[in-house]
Amino acid sequence: MRQVRESLDALWCVGEVVLFTWINFLQNELIDTLAVTSPLSVGADAFTAIIDHNSAVNKQVVIIII
Repeated sequence: MRQVRESLDALWCVGEVVLFTWINFLQNELIDTLAVTSPLSVGADAFTAIIDHNSAVNKQVVIIII
């Protein structure tokens, strides 16, 4: 998560509105910044979800709950 904070800090300029720049970063560059590979397996106590990042990039999020 340190990479994310550093990336967001680098986009911030004093006196400028940064919200839209940060949203754009989170939508379009976060996965690359964190070096997430597809498929991504996310687990919790009650379920496991597999997220296909390649489909998510194209706004077609595929989540398989096991």
